[in-house]
Amino acid sequence: MEWGYILIFAMGALAGYGYRPKAKPASQDASVSSRASAIDRSNLIHAYARELSNYLIEINPDRYYTIYNRALAEQEKLFAADAKVREAQLLILTERYPVYENFDFIGTRPYVLYRETLERYSEDDLDEHFFNLLKFHSLQRAASEEWRMQMPMLSKKEEDHLYGYVQKVKDSKFKGAVEASGEGVQRRSPECTVRFSVV
Repeated sequence: MEWGYILIFAMGALAGYGYRPKAKPASQDASVSSRASAIDRSNLIHAYARELSNYLIEINPDRYYTIYNRALAEQEKLFAADAKVREAQLLILTERYPVYENFDFIGTRPYVLYRETLERYSEDDLDEHFFNLLKFHSLQRAASEEWRMQMPMLSKKEEDHLYGYVQKVKDSKFKGAVEASGEGVQRRSPECTVRFSVV
């Protein structure tokens, strides 16, 4: 009886061996790895740009809107440019930023406010770094199939949303300034009973 079980087990094992799934070709694994790497690098560039954008829109919403418009036009221009022009631009950027860590303009501890680090740079330096992030991402998307599958950093749809958001930020800043000035007036003259109301 034991030989019967052993024979059935051996036949099942051989049958299972014959029907095992085929291994993926090495090129498919490399393709998946390359795509995942492009996604990770693209996300990192997006995060750096988001950190910088958050600070730029806070300090000067109108200027940021202008920068965004110029950057969107530059993104489209780079993506459509001749391959040699793109290669030359990418070479310049990779010499300036040899590793992705160099794109981290803030480069501080996670809990330190961005403002404390970024205040030491001029607005022109911040604008230039934002443009460099955008250029690098656009050039990578134009040159690489894996990167091309990533969303562009900027879009017309986002520009439309930004227009409304800039007004919201400006209104909020104005409201804060009016409230702060109203508190100052009341502190200076306690007999004053006028209160400012911002709608």
